[in-house]
Amino acid sequence: MLLRVTLFAVWALVLTVLHLQKMEHSKIMQWAKVRIFRIQGKTVAKAHSELLRLHGGHTLSVSMVRRWFKKFAAGLPDISVKKTGELLTKLTPAKLAEIRALLDEDNTMCIHVIARRIGLSLQTVHHALRNKMKLKKHPAKYVPHALTDQQRQRRVTMARDLQMRFTRAPTLQDRVVTGDKSWFWCYEPEMKRSTSAWLCSNECQPQKTSKDHHVRKVMLIIFWNAQGVIHREFVPDGHGVDRHVYLRTMKELREKLRRHCPDLWRTQNFWLHHDSALTHRADIVVIYLDRTNTKILPHPPYSPDLAPSDFFLFARMKKNMRGITFNSVEALKQWVDFKLGQIAQWEYAHALHESWNRRIQACIDHEEHDFEN
Repeated sequence: MLLRVTLFAVWALVLTVLHLQKMEHSKIMQWAKVRIFRIQGKTVAKAHSELLRLHGGHTLSVSMVRRWFKKFAAGLPDISVKKTGELLTKLTPAKLAEIRALLDEDNTMCIHVIARRIGLSLQTVHHALRNKMKLKKHPAKYVPHALTDQQRQRRVTMARDLQMRFTRAPTLQDRVVTGDKSWFWCYEPEMKRSTSAWLCSNECQPQKTSKDHHVRKVMLIIFWNAQGVIHREFVPDGHGVDRHVYLRTMKELREKLRRHCPDLWRTQNFWLHHDSALTHRADIVVIYLDRTNTKILPHPPYSPDLAPSDFFLFARMKKNMRGITFNSVEALKQWVDFKLGQIAQWEYAHALHESWNRRIQACIDHEEHDFEN
């Protein structure tokens, strides 16, 4: 009895496979006939009538015939079976090599162009790119400045110099006073990804506005070390940071160090770290720092990814303020002070030690390339 049931199951499986093969063969035959009908100048309705007369119940739908007409008009010689995913034209190593050659020529090429150039269907090219070649299309990343080869080499050299300093003196990072300046807006729009929502076909797509450059803003200048914030100030509304403003900031910073960091002030064994902005390299600023024997820690040019204030402090604060509207600059200042007070002391120390060291090592490992990509 068991043997009879087993034989029946096997026979049913064989019949099913044969039936699927017959259906697939029928689809291929209809594909070829549709192509001939189009060359002959027949309409979609006339072509479907001819297929219905020849294939009966296995005839494709009118919408499928119309879709094949469009494919042939676009110059695509092959088709794919939508439900089973089986492709008429197999993806051979030679085809993969052709796709790779096209991407080497232009890696921004879209799937439609690749399919037309290679002679494959869109589904086949998509399968090759995502599953066979493990590729994913990424948009270009915004960078504030395109580095020259000399600047890239200098960036790596200075990263190695920083790493050597920190290795030779493990406590050096505890004596670093780092800082920078950044704009804070009364309205910072949310990221596009954070506003994505799952919707039905009849629901309205959510909307978001872009940043309005007429919205009021305030510039924050801040200096901190592994213990926390040492000095922070808001630039008066309508004013920028020129060499005179920055010189005054340096004088106020030294006064704050004298009052709040007596150990560092007594030994004068601290290192100032800031980027290479023009105001930081102004003559009156350089002369003042030299006259006060302030030691400067070097920073690579155009490298906010290696500046602790940029990759830690400003990035964290601006992430939390997206989507919030402030009615006044004073409310914005109060919010900034509140958020600064929420950052624990160990987070400042972690940013100056583990995070900074990790980024310096990544910069060296990737040499002249942007390691954040």
